[in-house]
Amino acid sequence: MNISDIKLIIWDLDETLWEGVLSDGTVKVDPEYMELIKNTTDAGVINSICSKNDHSEVEKFMTELGVWDLFVFTSINWSPKGERVRQIISEMNLRDVNVLFIDDNHLNLEEVKASCPGIMAEFPEVIPSLAEHFRNAEKKDLRHARLDQYKVLEKKKEFKASTGSNEEFLYSSNIKVDIRHDCAENTDRLVDLVQRSNQLNFTKVRSTKDELELLFADKDVKCGYVYVEDRFGEYGITGFYALREGVLEHFVFSCRTLGMGVEQYVYNILGRPRLTVVGDVASSLDGAAPAWINRKDAKAETAKKAELSNTKTVIKGPCDMELIFSFVKESKNIIKEFVYVNRRGISIEGGNHTTHIVQSLTIDNADKERLAKELPFGDRNMYNTAVFGDDIGAVYLSLFTDPNLGLYKERSTGIIVAFGEWTNDLTDESLWDKFIAHELFDANCSFTRESLQYIKDNFEFLGRISPEETVKNLDIIRSRMAPSAKLLLNLGSEVPYSGDTPAAYEERHLYHKELNHLVKKWASDKDNVHLVELTKYINSPEDYTNNINHFAKSVYFSLAKDILSILSNDELKIRRRKKPRYIKKLANIMVKILRKLGIR
Repeated sequence: MNISDIKLIIWDLDETLWEGVLSDGTVKVDPEYMELIKNTTDAGVINSICSKNDHSEVEKFMTELGVWDLFVFTSINWSPKGERVRQIISEMNLRDVNVLFIDDNHLNLEEVKASCPGIMAEFPEVIPSLAEHFRNAEKKDLRHARLDQYKVLEKKKEFKASTGSNEEFLYSSNIKVDIRHDCAENTDRLVDLVQRSNQLNFTKVRSTKDELELLFADKDVKCGYVYVEDRFGEYGITGFYALREGVLEHFVFSCRTLGMGVEQYVYNILGRPRLTVVGDVASSLDGAAPAWINRKDAKAETAKKAELSNTKTVIKGPCDMELIFSFVKESKNIIKEFVYVNRRGISIEGGNHTTHIVQSLTIDNADKERLAKELPFGDRNMYNTAVFGDDIGAVYLSLFTDPNLGLYKERSTGIIVAFGEWTNDLTDESLWDKFIAHELFDANCSFTRESLQYIKDNFEFLGRISPEETVKNLDIIRSRMAPSAKLLLNLGSEVPYSGDTPAAYEERHLYHKELNHLVKKWASDKDNVHLVELTKYINSPEDYTNNINHFAKSVYFSLAKDILSILSNDELKIRRRKKPRYIKKLANIMVKILRKLGIR
């Protein structure tokens, strides 16, 4: 084990980070181990967790210890550790050789080494030497900037898990790249970047601090560093280049920006100078600068950023709706209730089902907490919504969720839970092996035969909701909203999607057609219900991306204009021009003439 190579430590918990088993209540914590977590963080080394445990219990206990916020990308469930550790490393854009995994079980260590060749995998006996090293190590990150940057990545991961295509995600990320030249003022960070970065280090030149200072002072060398931020936060200094007579001597980037296209963007901005790539790198510099970086603010296309001034609006539905509202200025009056990924890494979609929205009116907190604990995919917030607030002026609800999810009715209470694709019944034992092996859609939930048996014993599978039931739910939702509030409904496309599609999406356009017909009929005599129809924006296969519910950017832009025009009235100033002065003067003259004639 080479301690100087460590960028990330992944911890087992029971009999590793502490003595005993948390679920048995027999835990004894060594203060020196907690101090080690703090010292590693101060030294710029990140900590994560891969444990077979109950997530909520771990979070509560480690919060009491005062160290929970020092961990990122935690994986706390009962599934095998090899794949989970590999996933943590991948999501953090690191290499196996820079990761230390500590576990008391030799089978877990061997499994992780098989999944992550090159990883440092050690028993807890290594901890005292780590504690000694980091107790005396240079505390170069006392502000925890490196930890904060990985928290930004964690936030991105949660959002990306429920978006459409990767390109859509990148466009919606609002990535900003700034090239700066005061390198001498940031020498220490640039030394660290040059010496420790590998995956995106194109020249592999490991200059010392003295060598870099000489380079900065050389008038024949143009040096610059790269500062990156996006909608999720700031990544700080993530790149550096040194250009001498048209040749790049340094061209290096942090792995934290891997996949964002930052290195391609900078290379093109520099005019694609000569570069000899040394060794393997994780990115290609081919092609033009990515269009999603420093792009002209697309919000300007809606007449200088349309803005919701006084209307408090709830936006509810799948995460790709974020792309619609990327054309609307951010406002405290916009409440977004999208699909989200919870602390256990599970994608929570059910909250946007009309059944969940209706049940939020009656379900109590005790049942919310119970279902969150008893169901492997449960979450305490999946029945929470702001839709029925007295101060809500508008609700924009996507109807994409109802046709997709399966419904499960609890026998003892009648509570209905929406989860997963409606074609895959969790109570069907013939499918259990596929759920456990993650071969069927599971929202990143780790099922076991015991948890599936619990669902089978306590819940009845209802299939998916019928269009008629959706309309009944909409009627209840409308009746319980604030009387003056507008209800905008996003109707699915009736144009077939021609690409490959999962079984749950087959003939979805026909379901949309039936549901849309009933919704239109129901809404026809209701002044405060407005329909936003996808079908009129789908003119070719290129208007779809990877399924019938994900669209090209132009479609989202058209949707934004449609929604804003409905919500506008006197509250949204879009596409509204002042009358020419001569019209106003002419109107004043006409008024005077009419008054003289006694007509007015």
